[in-house]
Amino acid sequence: MKVIGVIPARIGSTRVPEKALADICGMPMVMHAYYRAKMCALLDEVVVATDDEGIMDAVNRGGGKAIMTSASHRNPTERVHEVSEKIQGDIYMLLNGDEPLIRPIDIETSLNLLINDLKASASILYVKNRKFNSPSDFKIVLDNDGHVMYISRSDIPSPLKNPADYLQKAYHVMAFYKSTLDQYVSYEKQRLEAIEDHEHIRLLINGITMVAGEVEYECFSVDTDEQLEWVRAKMPDDKLFQKYRIDN
Repeated sequence: MKVIGVIPARIGSTRVPEKALADICGMPMVMHAYYRAKMCALLDEVVVATDDEGIMDAVNRGGGKAIMTSASHRNPTERVHEVSEKIQGDIYMLLNGDEPLIRPIDIETSLNLLINDLKASASILYVKNRKFNSPSDFKIVLDNDGHVMYISRSDIPSPLKNPADYLQKAYHVMAFYKSTLDQYVSYEKQRLEAIEDHEHIRLLINGITMVAGEVEYECFSVDTDEQLEWVRAKMPDDKLFQKYRIDN
């Protein structure tokens, strides 16, 4: 099967303006995600999907591949679907451009989860997390087969009656079959999807099975200036960064 890694990167971020182009150790944030995705041997191709000429130019200058996509997309999955209509593949990996510390091993884990689960049509990762009352973090609950039952900004399971020793924080390194993306864009936006502001609830509501796997990693997307500064401080000592840093 042909596997395409897609890095959605729009220009219209709000909390960190134009964060895809934010400088981290001498290169735009989106290029960190690109170079690290390219290290995954299971990906046949990696492409940045953007709505902005500036991001496309930055990717091209960095030796990457970018494709212009519609500015009307409401979420990254819609942008990945457009790529699936333009670049032939069997499985498409959604690799967020605001996760500059993504690891190739995590991409492999998510991909293998999907391939090895005959019931699943999509995959996602999670980490055990003890950060409670954090609406910016999405939490997931699973059934006994490791399939996602629900995704929420709230703490689930709720610790109201009994304490929870940890939550399962979603890590959005995701894999979709081409047919799953086609189904996704054919569905109407769901009420719970709108309330939680999480696009993949649309799949769950429509009976699409999503398998999840645990990884041990301090992962997060850069959503605040404080997180951006944390990544800038951490990146110089990152072992993967040493392999692609521009001053090697």
